[in-house]
Amino acid sequence: MRARLLEFVGILWEWDRLTKTSAPTADNVVMIRRPTTSESGLDKAA
Repeated sequence: MRARLLEFVGILWEWDRLTKTSAPTADNVVMIRRPTTSESGLDKAA
């Protein structure tokens, strides 16, 4: 059981190391838009 746990921790450590050193791609970039304060035309029509 201990060997399996150490293997799992090693996998997590390697995954964490790779994610910190890899350049961002379209797959792992999240765009966050600030909320607008003015209403859009669609809001007024509803």
